[in-house]
Amino acid sequence: VDIVYHVFIDDEPPPSEEERYVYLESFAVLLAKICEVRGAYKSHYLAALAKLFGEPDALCRIESLLQVPARIKGLLPKLKNVLNTRERKYAWCVDAMGIAFENGEITKEIRDFILKMSEVLMLMRNESMQMLSATESF
Repeated sequence: VDIVYHVFIDDEPPPSEEERYVYLESFAVLLAKICEVRGAYKSHYLAALAKLFGEPDALCRIESLLQVPARIKGLLPKLKNVLNTRERKYAWCVDAMGIAFENGEITKEIRDFILKMSEVLMLMRNESMQMLSATESF
């Protein structure tokens, strides 16, 4: 997987280092759910995203978060602050789908989880459903 452009990184003003950390680390929430459903999981998509963001140690930090699930819950309030535009919210959902879809189809549990996260991020449910439905055609 090679990612050469991302709306979050190219946002104006550009995200701070802390915002990039929160954005990447927030995928621990999704990875915890994927591991619950599928077992051990490595994401090449997330590794490419971390490389593009200039945060190569993000995967180690995410692995550390997965070892202490209580710390994962603390990410959600920070994530809401970082995803302060509609574009950033949708970018997160698209990345979540990329991570989830990378090793095959998105299971019902993971699909429902991404929908729940889109509700937490205050995205329109029908728009989120359309995005997830579009992945079924790949």
